[in-house]
Amino acid sequence: TREQLKLLGYGSNQSNLSKRDLLNIKVPLPPLEVQQQIVDECEELEKTKNQFLIGYMNAKEFEKLIKDKKNEIIKKHL
Repeated sequence: TREQLKLLGYGSNQSNLSKRDLLNIKVPLPPLEVQQQIVDECEELEKTKNQFLIGYMNAKEFEKLIKDKKNEIIKKHL
């Protein structure tokens, strides 16, 4: 999709895209199993956020946990 965007962009210094261009970009859909894994990971992070909000976790612990989880997800899905 990045290549699609480069091809569609117009303008001298900064490429611009129209709404029609954006609506016509095909974005690949991951298999259902991968989609479910992403949903499960998001739900786990939501639970962690709630623990932080009700005071079971301090800000530094929460920040480290989110950073570690983000890196884990990126590594897993790229």
